[in-house]
This record gives sequence, C-alpha cells and structure tokens, in this order.
Amino acid sequence: MTRRLPPRVWLGPHFYVSVILGTPAQLKKLLDEDEIDRDVEGVWMSEFENNDAKLGIIYINKLAGLAKRWEILRHELIHAIHDIDDWAGRHI
Repeated sequence: MTRRLPPRVWLGPHFYVSVILGTPAQLKKLLDEDEIDRDVEGVWMSEFENNDAKLGIIYINKLAGLAKRWEILRHELIHAIHDIDDWAGRHI
C-alpha cells in the first residue's frame, strides 16, 4: 500500500523541508521566466539564505498520481540534499 506524502522531511538535526501540493499553474508561478515554458511536476525552493530555520519547500503537482508524487519527491529531495550540503559547508 502506498502512503500519502509526508508534510515535512527532516534531513538532519538542523535541516527540514516542507512538502506542499499545488496545481501545475501554481508551480509555474514559482519558476523563473526562462523556465516557464516547460512542464513542471515539482519545484525545490531553498530558504536557507533567508531564514535562520534552515528550511526549504518542495512543491509537488497535486494532479499527479500518488506513485508519481513519490517519484517527484525523491527527485526534488536530491536537489535539497545537494543544496543543504553546500550551505552547511559554508555556514557550519
């Protein structure tokens, strides 16, 4: 049985990522203008530089099936982990 996505994923003692579902139109609004023409299933938004909480947000297409949502989450978590490792290396 496949379970729903978690609302938050902890990636260490000081780092967490919120998971938010949105429509493709909502996700496109988060993109830079040069990326707006592509289809978007997920978006990783780092908030590390702007927030002492050391967090980020992964937005996922809520119209995708549950198995596809998990696939998108795993893909976006790779980006999150890369950014966290980079940020932690500069600030901790």
